[in-house]
Amino acid sequence: MEHTIRRLRIFQAVTQVNRHGRTRHEDRVRAVAGVVNRLIDARPKD
Repeated sequence: MEHTIRRLRIFQAVTQVNRHGRTRHEDRVRAVAGVVNRLIDARPKD
């Protein structure tokens, strides 16, 4: 779990201060989480 959170924080859209309150914050987090999930699924299996 910790490694997945680290992967999310790599993206600046999630880590930067949200200057517009919570407007569209959930949309950004979901989009980045989708990218991270695809990266995890695409990695070679041991």
